[in-house]
Amino acid sequence: MLSVFVSYSHDPANPEHSHKVLGLAASLMRDGLTVFIDQNRSAHEEKIPWPSWMEDKIESADHVLLVCTELYLNKVRQKVPNDVGHGVCWEANLIYNALYISKLNTRKFIPVVFTDSERQFLPTPL
Repeated sequence: MLSVFVSYSHDPANPEHSHKVLGLAASLMRDGLTVFIDQNRSAHEEKIPWPSWMEDKIESADHVLLVCTELYLNKVRQKVPNDVGHGVCWEANLIYNALYISKLNTRKFIPVVFTDSERQFLPTPL
Protein backbone atom coordinates (compact mmCIF):
# COMPACT_ATOMS: atom_id res chain seq x y z
CA MET A 1 0.00 0.00 0.00
CA LEU A 2 1.37 3.41 -0.96
CA SER A 3 2.01 5.90 1.81
CA VAL A 4 2.33 9.68 1.88
CA PHE A 5 3.54 12.16 4.44
CA VAL A 6 1.81 15.54 4.36
CA SER A 7 3.98 18.54 5.15
CA TYR A 8 2.01 21.76 5.60
CA SER A 9 1.89 24.89 7.69
CA HIS A 10 -0.66 25.61 10.38
CA ASP A 11 -1.98 29.08 9.63
CA PRO A 12 -3.88 30.71 12.50
CA ALA A 13 -4.92 33.55 10.17
CA ASN A 14 -6.52 31.06 7.77
CA PRO A 15 -8.20 28.18 9.67
CA GLU A 16 -9.84 27.01 6.43
CA HIS A 17 -6.39 25.96 5.19
CA SER A 18 -6.14 23.19 7.81
CA HIS A 19 -9.59 21.96 6.74
CA LYS A 20 -8.43 21.79 3.11
CA VAL A 21 -5.33 19.84 4.14
CA LEU A 22 -7.42 17.43 6.21
CA GLY A 23 -9.80 17.06 3.27
CA LEU A 24 -6.86 16.15 1.04
CA ALA A 25 -5.62 13.61 3.61
CA ALA A 26 -9.12 12.11 3.96
CA SER A 27 -9.45 11.83 0.17
CA LEU A 28 -6.12 10.01 -0.08
CA MET A 29 -7.11 7.62 2.71
CA ARG A 30 -10.42 6.88 0.95
CA ASP A 31 -8.36 6.02 -2.12
CA GLY A 32 -6.48 3.43 -0.06
CA LEU A 33 -3.26 5.28 0.74
CA THR A 34 -1.67 5.35 4.16
CA VAL A 35 -1.41 8.99 5.17
CA PHE A 36 1.01 10.33 7.78
CA ILE A 37 -0.08 13.75 9.01
CA ASP A 38 0.43 15.43 12.35
CA GLN A 39 -3.29 15.32 13.08
CA ASN A 40 -3.72 11.53 12.92
CA ARG A 41 -0.88 10.28 15.10
CA SER A 42 -1.76 7.10 17.01
CA ALA A 43 -1.54 6.88 20.81
CA HIS A 44 1.77 5.04 20.39
CA GLU A 45 3.11 7.71 18.02
CA GLU A 46 2.17 10.47 20.48
CA LYS A 47 4.93 9.09 22.75
CA ILE A 48 7.56 9.64 20.03
CA PRO A 49 9.22 13.10 20.01
CA TRP A 50 8.05 15.22 17.08
CA PRO A 51 11.46 15.50 15.35
CA SER A 52 11.95 11.72 15.43
CA TRP A 53 8.38 11.07 14.26
CA MET A 54 8.73 13.50 11.34
CA GLU A 55 12.07 12.03 10.27
CA ASP A 56 10.75 8.47 10.42
CA LYS A 57 7.61 9.28 8.43
CA ILE A 58 9.40 11.35 5.78
CA GLU A 59 11.97 8.58 5.36
CA SER A 60 9.46 5.72 5.24
CA ALA A 61 6.75 7.37 3.13
CA ASP A 62 6.64 6.56 -0.57
CA HIS A 63 5.86 10.22 -1.28
CA VAL A 64 5.96 13.47 0.63
CA LEU A 65 3.35 16.08 -0.25
CA LEU A 66 4.38 19.65 0.47
CA VAL A 67 1.31 21.86 0.68
CA CYS A 68 2.75 25.15 -0.52
CA THR A 69 1.43 28.50 0.68
CA GLU A 70 3.12 31.83 1.30
CA LEU A 71 3.39 31.05 5.02
CA TYR A 72 4.78 27.56 4.30
CA LEU A 73 7.49 29.01 2.06
CA ASN A 74 8.35 31.69 4.64
CA LYS A 75 8.74 28.97 7.26
CA VAL A 76 10.86 26.83 4.91
CA ARG A 77 13.12 29.83 4.28
CA GLN A 78 13.08 30.68 7.99
CA LYS A 79 11.67 34.14 7.33
CA VAL A 80 9.45 33.94 10.39
CA PRO A 81 10.16 34.68 14.06
CA ASN A 82 12.31 32.07 15.80
CA ASP A 83 9.38 30.79 17.85
CA VAL A 84 7.23 30.11 14.75
CA GLY A 85 7.23 27.18 12.35
CA HIS A 86 9.47 24.66 14.08
CA GLY A 87 7.73 21.67 12.46
CA VAL A 88 7.91 23.02 8.92
CA CYS A 89 11.51 24.14 9.40
CA TRP A 90 12.49 20.68 10.65
CA GLU A 91 10.66 18.94 7.81
CA ALA A 92 12.20 21.30 5.25
CA ASN A 93 15.70 20.51 6.50
CA LEU A 94 15.01 16.78 6.19
CA ILE A 95 13.47 17.20 2.73
CA TYR A 96 16.21 19.49 1.43
CA ASN A 97 18.83 17.06 2.70
CA ALA A 98 17.14 14.15 0.92
CA LEU A 99 16.93 16.22 -2.28
CA TYR A 100 20.62 17.10 -1.95
CA ILE A 101 21.68 13.48 -1.39
CA SER A 102 19.62 12.31 -4.37
CA LYS A 103 21.00 15.18 -6.48
CA LEU A 104 17.38 16.19 -7.10
CA ASN A 105 16.90 12.85 -8.86
CA THR A 106 13.74 11.77 -7.06
CA ARG A 107 10.00 11.92 -7.49
CA LYS A 108 9.35 11.38 -3.80
CA PHE A 109 8.65 15.04 -3.03
CA ILE A 110 5.54 16.48 -4.62
CA PRO A 111 4.43 20.11 -4.26
CA VAL A 112 0.69 20.66 -3.79
CA VAL A 113 -1.20 23.92 -4.26
CA PHE A 114 -4.89 24.55 -3.83
CA THR A 115 -4.93 27.57 -6.19
CA ASP A 116 -2.91 28.56 -9.25
CA SER A 117 -1.78 31.74 -7.48
CA GLU A 118 0.02 29.62 -4.86
CA ARG A 119 2.42 28.20 -7.47
CA GLN A 120 4.67 31.16 -6.75
CA PHE A 121 5.25 29.75 -3.26
CA LEU A 122 6.90 26.48 -4.31
CA PRO A 123 10.32 26.05 -2.70
CA THR A 124 13.05 26.50 -5.31
CA PRO A 125 14.32 22.87 -5.31
CA LEU A 126 10.86 21.66 -6.31
